[in-house]
Amino acid sequence: MFAGYTEKARRAVFLARQEAVQSGASQIEAEDLLIGLLRENRDLLPQVLASGVDSLRTEIKGRVPRLESVPQDVTMPLSAKAKKVLANAVDESGALGHERISTAHLMLSLLREPAPFVVGVFQRYNLDFEEQSERLRFYVEPPSVQDFTFLRAITGVVRRVLHR
Repeated sequence: MFAGYTEKARRAVFLARQEAVQSGASQIEAEDLLIGLLRENRDLLPQVLASGVDSLRTEIKGRVPRLESVPQDVTMPLSAKAKKVLANAVDESGALGHERISTAHLMLSLLREPAPFVVGVFQRYNLDFEEQSERLRFYVEPPSVQDFTFLRAITGVVRRVLHR
């Protein structure tokens, strides 16, 4: 299922599962995906991470119905919202012309149709969905061929100047 994902994106989903299991959830929620993404890639929402993932974790535990305990070896299903996030991440990656799904694509997907908890996090930190989406699209957009050509030309000029 995760063959097209980068290693970091797979780890983020694994961490989301770990969050759900540790908190006694019956399934992986979009909120767990948010925590997994923030634990794996600190560049996604640095403003949120400044206050720490623990406060988000505590808030999630208070909002999502939990079981007493979930065996570690049980396959943890995804909620409908979490499945939608993963499906939208594939779309985000394809729309940008990327072959692999990264943590940024997963975060873009969370921003496309945010869960109420995600909306609350953004409001609390005065984050704008559009602004963050643009920043993340820039974050995942690979440099163009023109960028590499320009960088090579400048590097050549700098080397000539330094070796005079």
